[in-house]
Amino acid sequence: MRLIIKRSSGYVDNDPEFLEQIEDTLRREIEYNDRSLDVVIVHSLAGGTGGGLGSRVMEMAREQLGRHGLLTALSIVADPLGGSPMRSINEVLALQRIEEVCDFGIFVENSSFKASSVKELNSRIATAILDTLQSRSGLGLDDFQCVVCPMPTLKFAHVYSSKNLESLRMHLPAARLPNSLIAARAVVSSAAESSVTEKIISCLGGRVSWNGPYNVDLRRRLPRSKTDNHGISLAVNWTYTARMVNELLENATEKARHGAFMHHFNTYGIDQDTIFGAIQAVEQTIVTPYEMASTN
Repeated sequence: MRLIIKRSSGYVDNDPEFLEQIEDTLRREIEYNDRSLDVVIVHSLAGGTGGGLGSRVMEMAREQLGRHGLLTALSIVADPLGGSPMRSINEVLALQRIEEVCDFGIFVENSSFKASSVKELNSRIATAILDTLQSRSGLGLDDFQCVVCPMPTLKFAHVYSSKNLESLRMHLPAARLPNSLIAARAVVSSAAESSVTEKIISCLGGRVSWNGPYNVDLRRRLPRSKTDNHGISLAVNWTYTARMVNELLENATEKARHGAFMHHFNTYGIDQDTIFGAIQAVEQTIVTPYEMASTN
């Protein structure tokens, strides 16, 4: 099951009737499947205006699922050079909820996908996600979790894609750290060379010292035609997560310290203490474990 959380206006309100419609849809779908299904919530990590619709839906899904199915947040991370000035606070609040209620999270950083149009961008992102979530028996969150996010304290993956191995580095964050790879799944063409695994690991800066050497699940894609070559799709759990999230925390802390946009967040029942509490929680539950993973 897949849920896409999107409002064309970018704004949400706390209309009880609207929330009840979402909750009723969730309940019917989950009960129809005897609570034995997995749920992926696709949302923008920065949200709209701080209303927290994505976070609320995550809570609803968790309540309906219990522990009978996996709940995953697939978070679109916008280019850090643009977007709303409130985004870092929204992102921290969303990360806190993902950590609390989801079994694992997947980040898709828009800046890592190069495309000439929005349509092409969306196509590349969708291909990379479907490639890496595909198991031998179909789309499977349990299989993905077992391979890429097996540890509950290190449960965030990043998805990347490139046309070929030579261009992979160009699609990875420049701020990546050495010896940072915890676990990954790579989907390559059937004609890829035998040394592709080590080359991918090299692009990622190498493995963490405590996990290896079999922490990359390599899968070869069977071409549907002679010209069918989707390049490389990669889902990686690595210590870069600490750096990415820490940058969000620093930005959100600076804004919250000066009371920026508090008049807006107050309308949703969010005060400075709530924001600082979220910052502390995200630092303790996401940043610190990933920083420790890079030093152990």
